[in-house]
Amino acid sequence: AVESSPVPMAHMILGALGFADEDFPECQRQWEEAFRLAKEAGDHRMAARAATNLGGLHYDAYGNEAASRGWLSRAGRLLDKEGRCIERGYLELALVACNVRDVSALEESAAVALDLAIEFNDPSLEARALADGGLALISQGMLAKGFKRLDEAMAPVSSGEVDPMTSGMIYCAL
Repeated sequence: AVESSPVPMAHMILGALGFADEDFPECQRQWEEAFRLAKEAGDHRMAARAATNLGGLHYDAYGNEAASRGWLSRAGRLLDKEGRCIERGYLELALVACNVRDVSALEESAAVALDLAIEFNDPSLEARALADGGLALISQGMLAKGFKRLDEAMAPVSSGEVDPMTSGMIYCAL
């Protein structure tokens, strides 16, 4: 698909494969190309999704907080033009939950993402929001409520409703 025509989603998929293979430079190259193509096409949601992925990559894989903040800010600015959308939920949970320092902020972000996931019927985001929210609750000493959310997050993971990349992020919250 990438060779026949410039399709941002194809670059997103190739980036995800690079991420899974821990080839972070290739992952970065593919997601940057997806961002560029989507932005040129005026597809702000796809561009924001690529920017969100790049923000997470820079923080979680490279430890580059400044680059991460830049990409996440760019994603937010693009989504400000779009109103309520599922991409906003993914932006709320851009970082792997165990890397978020402020558990209150993580709990708030998970609540926003969960609301959007339910509204837009996205089982992967819903499971991720449950898991991240569960980790936030456990970190604040609310063990029963937190573990209940983690258990609920695992149900769609084990049934195959959740994509592999999101499943990996959920395992980090566990």
